[in-house]
Amino acid sequence: MLNELIDRKVIWASWSYGVDALSLSKIKAAPQLFQSHGYDWAGCGEIPHANVQAWGKALQAAKRAGRNALGLLDVQWTTVAENASVTDWANVPDVGACTWNLEAFLASERHPE
Repeated sequence: MLNELIDRKVIWASWSYGVDALSLSKIKAAPQLFQSHGYDWAGCGEIPHANVQAWGKALQAAKRAGRNALGLLDVQWTTVAENASVTDWANVPDVGACTWNLEAFLASERHPE
């Protein structure tokens, strides 16, 4: 039904920023939700690190299952000073590391379970 309403060229950006049980279950369910309708999607991670790690695990599971997971987007909704460091923008370092080399990011000792 959804695919009859929305063009399949749409790329869905899914976000959930928490690390509570409900947020983590939404992140884990995102790949199946979009794949069941045949859409490409990207996860949106932010602070804290555990949130980016959860999105990384969802991406990893989706890719292993052959689903349409494109990667992660770094998102932030806070006001940041004009000359702020990149580390002040949400979680650029973790999202970048996770997206650049997912397997290494999840396996890194710096990023424990």
